[in-house]
Amino acid sequence: MSFNEITKDIVIEAFKVPRELDMNLVHSQEARRMIDRMIGFRLIKLLQNKIRSKSAGRVQSVALKLLVLREKEHQIFIPEQYWTIEAYWKQHILKLTKYLNKNIEIKTEADSQNIIKNLSSKYKVIDIQEKPRIRQANNPYTTSTML
Repeated sequence: MSFNEITKDIVIEAFKVPRELDMNLVHSQEARRMIDRMIGFRLIKLLQNKIRSKSAGRVQSVALKLLVLREKEHQIFIPEQYWTIEAYWKQHILKLTKYLNKNIEIKTEADSQNIIKNLSSKYKVIDIQEKPRIRQANNPYTTSTML
């Protein structure tokens, strides 16, 4: 018998129905242990410096990979300045998204000042979007899908 949980009743039940060892399972566990050791011994010093970890294995290796990927994203990120033009009306914030019937991207303060200067004192609201905002936490990481 095999079991998927370690509780007293399940383990006692498993002893009542013995079976031969599945050597494929034994070999897979040995392989996981070897990988943990090979990766762990190489990563332990780095992990101790970065995240104060005392061990390194499959789970910590994935965490380290995420840190490395995040750091690479951070290094290649090029900050870009952008501006928005907003007006306040009653309890609404009106955001300028089109200017002269074209979608706009305002890159500099000079561009924004130029648009504001050329706007008439009257403007037309084309669309109002009211959306309920619900914030939900991200799903937890699943280590088996991160490799």
